[in-house]
Amino acid sequence: MAAAQMGYLFSPVRAMEAWNEERRQNRKTPMTPSQAKRQRKGRKRSPLRDHYDVPSYRRAIRRACLKAGIPPWSPHRLRHNTATLVRQRYDIEASSTVLGHSELHTTGIYAEKNQALARRVMAEVG
Repeated sequence: MAAAQMGYLFSPVRAMEAWNEERRQNRKTPMTPSQAKRQRKGRKRSPLRDHYDVPSYRRAIRRACLKAGIPPWSPHRLRHNTATLVRQRYDIEASSTVLGHSELHTTGIYAEKNQALARRVMAEVG
């Protein structure tokens, strides 16, 4: 099956279906007919999408971090880390190309300076 036909790797619809199925499997008591017929009350929720957008992805990561008891981080941190890694292994121009920046100074904001390289240079230069 081609990648385009497979759909999104992470899907809110599939995640909610799996969560609801797990809840049904773990019920302590059988559902009564009156519960099955009951209409939902309260705020009408928007339908789930077939993929996560940036804000929903960010919320999911934050909730998972809080649940795991670790400091929350954002998906944008991955961009910064990749920029720094590429800059350390290659150079700032390669990092700029990977990030799609037209200006090198923009990449300098994302990619941290290579402190290890600076220490090595200073050890050699004196």
